[in-house]
Amino acid sequence: MCILMMMLMIWIFVLFQITFELTVKQLMSFDPDEWTENLRKEYMLVINGFFTLPFPLFSATYRKAIKARTKVAEALTLVVRQRRKESDISQEKKNDILGALLASGEQLLDEQIVDFMLALLIAGYETTSTIMTLAIKFLTETPLALAQLK
Repeated sequence: MCILMMMLMIWIFVLFQITFELTVKQLMSFDPDEWTENLRKEYMLVINGFFTLPFPLFSATYRKAIKARTKVAEALTLVVRQRRKESDISQEKKNDILGALLASGEQLLDEQIVDFMLALLIAGYETTSTIMTLAIKFLTETPLALAQLK
């Protein structure tokens, strides 16, 4: 049973990583690399902060989450600014959510776009990976269901 739990934990980690990479790809057309991995690590600190009391004086996890949120927002802001420059120079538009936001015709501030992208990152990442994890957990605990899938 211990080996099964370890395998499940590895699968959970892999699912979270894949889900994050796919979400970033849809948001900004970035393939997995060192930058996206660093973004994921900071993002995970933000997520960990969701499950703590919001008292910076008493919670190191919450303080780390606030700092990480700032780093993630700064990284996304740089991406938005770079994409704006690219769209000014060339007419080529990327087929992703950031491209759609920039091409929408609305005069959105960088901060508004970054906040929206953070919200989508959290929504897409948390729900998808959680559902996949629960599905794997169910299949490992229910051999009949696994056999029916095969």
